Amino acid sequence: MHSCLDPRSSTCDCTSIERVAQYKYLGIIIDHKLSWEPHIQYLKHKIRKMIFAFRQLRQVLTVDRCRSAYYAYVQSVLQYGILAWGGASASVLEPLAVTQCSIMKTILKKNQRYPTYLLFRDFPVPNIRQLYLKTLLIHIKENKNKIFISSTHQYQTRNKIILGFQFPKLNHRANLFNSFYLAHQLYRNLPDEILNSLKNDSATKYKRIVEKWLLRIGPMSADSLIHSPYI
Repeated sequence: MHSCLDPRSSTCDCTSIERVAQYKYLGIIIDHKLSWEPHIQYLKHKIRKMIFAFRQLRQVLTVDRCRSAYYAYVQSVLQYGILAWGGASASVLEPLAVTQCSIMKTILKKNQRYPTYLLFRDFPVPNIRQLYLKTLLIHIKENKNKIFISSTHQYQTRNKIILGFQFPKLNHRANLFNSFYLAHQLYRNLPDEILNSLKNDSATKYKRIVEKWLLRIGPMSADSLIHSPYI
C-alpha cells in the first residue's frame, strides 16, 4: 500500500497488504471470488440454532405469534446486507433456503418432506430471493438516476428504444450476481403495475405494492426475474 508515491523506489518500505481468502466486514463475509458461499454458510449456522427455540415457542404460541417472532429473529438476520450477497446463484443460496424452510416447518409442525410450495402458501413470508428483490427494488426507487445511465449513442438498439438506458457490459462471470447488473436485469422484466408505482407512488406505498406483488408471483417466478434457469 504505497504512500511513498514512488513504488519503484529501491528504498520503498511501505506496508504490504495481506492477501486473504475471505474477510469479515460489518458482519458480512466477503470472499476473494465474490461467490458469497462463506457468508451463506455463516448465516445458515446462525439461524439454524433457532430451530430449537421455535420448537419450544410453537408449544405455547399461535402460528401468527410465531410469525412475529420469525420476522424479528430470522427475517431480520436474512435481510441484513442482502443487497450485497442476495444475488448469489441459487446453488449457493440453497443451504440457507433449506434452513429457512426447516424453521417454517417447525412452526407449522410439518415433517421434513412437506412440499416447499405448500409451505410458503401456508406460511406466507418471502423466501431469500424475494427478500433480495424487495430490497433491490427499494434501492432502485431511491437511486434510479445513479443506477441507470441514459443511452447517448445514435444506434436504435433494443435497450435504447424500449428501456432508454445503457445495459452494463459483463467483464467477468461474477458480475452476473452483483446488484448493479441485476438491477438492470430486473428493471426490464418488471410488469407495468410495478413500473407505474415506481414512477408515481410514494416510497411507503411502493414498498407495500412490491411486497404484495412478490408474494403473489411466488418464489420461482421471482427468481426468474433476474437469473436464467441455466445459470
